[in-house]
Amino acid sequence: MEEVLDVLPHNLQAYIQTLDQDELLQIEEIRLRVGYPPILVPLNHSLPFIVSEKDIELCLSQISNHSFYRLEDELKQGFITLKGGHRVGLAGSVIIDNSVYKGIRTISSINIRIAKETNLHQSAVIHMLKKRGWPSTLVIGPPRSGKTTFLRAMAQACASQYIHSLTIIDERSEIAAMSEGKSVYTLPHVDVLDRCPKAIGIMMAIRSLSPSIILVDEIGSTQDKEAIQEACFAGVTVWASAHGRDVQDVKKRKSIGELLSNQAFAYIVELDANKTSTLIKVKS
Repeated sequence: MEEVLDVLPHNLQAYIQTLDQDELLQIEEIRLRVGYPPILVPLNHSLPFIVSEKDIELCLSQISNHSFYRLEDELKQGFITLKGGHRVGLAGSVIIDNSVYKGIRTISSINIRIAKETNLHQSAVIHMLKKRGWPSTLVIGPPRSGKTTFLRAMAQACASQYIHSLTIIDERSEIAAMSEGKSVYTLPHVDVLDRCPKAIGIMMAIRSLSPSIILVDEIGSTQDKEAIQEACFAGVTVWASAHGRDVQDVKKRKSIGELLSNQAFAYIVELDANKTSTLIKVKS
């Protein structure tokens, strides 16, 4: 949380520092919108001040360490990842050139999603996957259902056994949240390709890291599908996540539907908005 406090406007920093420990641990998101009070999700607090354009500018300056150009590539994706794995989402005037998204400017909203260490690696579903020998698994759920957290918990549970070679392709620097070559989470004996595009990272891992398991977050593109198929052909187990309400929903997405039809995944973990997990065996 310290990394988040450092980038917030001073009045909001001061307010959050008045909260007790239980309230701090509950915070999942901090939303800043010009002209409105900040929102701490899921706390229902009425904050006694309004977010100004200057507050947004200050926040962005702190996030970029006073060098906005340093974040140019991340801004093209519409979000920034802070040290510690906290994701900063942005809204404002979108720049489109020849129907291609180029970035965002005149930023009017900032949403900070708080990354947290959990004891989810002790969950019943993860215990069942462990008993089944850590099969290829697709984690699905809607936004804020905890997909990345669940994948990280799988990695933590597996890495603690010291018997598998696990490579994490961490394109958004959220799963392992590497800082100066070390993860801020407890992830022993894991290889991490930090800020590496998923499809490129999968092929790099297969060729040079000899993984028994590859973990990637938020798949969906044709390139992702082709790289995952190559991993399967190479005998590598794949753990991945995808957005979707349920199995039928993700099957409608061509790339993921093809992966499921080709049995790239043996199991699906379905998460709901309450972060409740259900294990589903993929039919052969």
